[in-house]
Amino acid sequence: MTHEELERRKHHLGASDMAAVLGISPFATAYDVWAEKTGRIEGKAETEAMRLGKRFEPAILDEAEERLGILERNVWLTKKSSGSPLASTLDARLVAGGFPVEAKRCRSSEAWGEAGTDEIPDYYNVQVQVQMLCSETDLAHLVALLDGETFVFYRIPRSDEIIKIIVDRAFEFWNKNVIGGEPPAESAPSEETFKKLRREPASIVPVDEAGAAAVAEWNAARDEQLLAEKREKEAAEPIRALFGTSEALQLPDGGRVTYLEQRGAPVTDVKGLREAHPEIAAKYVRENSFRVLRLKKAK
Repeated sequence: MTHEELERRKHHLGASDMAAVLGISPFATAYDVWAEKTGRIEGKAETEAMRLGKRFEPAILDEAEERLGILERNVWLTKKSSGSPLASTLDARLVAGGFPVEAKRCRSSEAWGEAGTDEIPDYYNVQVQVQMLCSETDLAHLVALLDGETFVFYRIPRSDEIIKIIVDRAFEFWNKNVIGGEPPAESAPSEETFKKLRREPASIVPVDEAGAAAVAEWNAARDEQLLAEKREKEAAEPIRALFGTSEALQLPDGGRVTYLEQRGAPVTDVKGLREAHPEIAAKYVRENSFRVLRLKKAK
C-alpha cells in the first residue's frame, strides 16, 4: 500500500473496515479500526496472508479479465453524499458498466458456495456491498482462487437492506468513536493491534470487579498452559530414551513417533545474499534446521 493510500485510509472507512466495524470480520475488530483511524497505531502491519494476496491479485484479475472483459484496476471511490465516511479501493472495475470486481485468494473452499451464485462469506459480502454503494452499481463480481488451484466466479447483487445497515453503522462509528474518540463498546484489540498501540509511560488504569475477574481467568488459563507444557516435557523424557540414534519409533498399532529434521529459511541479515553472492553466503549464512518430535497415528 502506497503512502498516499495510507493517508486516504485515515480519513475514511473502507470496504474491508466495515466488516470489522460490524463485528463479523475474522481478520480485525472494531477496536482495531478505531485505533488506526484515531492514530493510536501506525496503520496495519502486513501479514503473510496479505502479502500473498497482493502477489496473487494480478493473476486473479487477469483471469477475470479473460472471462468478464476489460478491467480498470486499483480504483479509489468515495461515497457521493455529504459527510459520508465510506470509501473503497476497488481491486478493479469493468470498463463496460463500471461493476466492481474483487479478487480473493483462499486456502479453503469450505465457506464458499456454488460458482455463479452470491454464496460468499458474510464479511466479503459486506465488502462488496460497500463497493457497490461507492460505485453506484447494482452488481459486483468476485473472483476467488480457492484451494490454491481453482478460479471460481461469483455474482453478488446489491442489497439495499444490507447497505442501510452499513451506512447507519458507519455514521455512528465515525461520529461517536472516531471523531468523538470513544473506543467502541464490547470490542477488544486484536493481539497485533495490542502490541502496536502507543502507550503513556507510567500510566495505570484502575479496573472494576469484572476486569479483575477477566484477569483472574487469564491467569488461570496461563497457569494451566505452563503446567501442560511442563507435563509434556516430563512425559517426553522416557520417549527420548527409546530412540537411541534412530529417527522413529514403531508403535504396536501401526503408528509412529518421529524425530525428523525440519528446514526453515536460511538465517541471514542480508536479503538475497545467497543468490547474489553464493561464495560469501557459504561462509556467513547458516542453515536454519531443527528436529521436531511428532506422533503419526495409524491410518
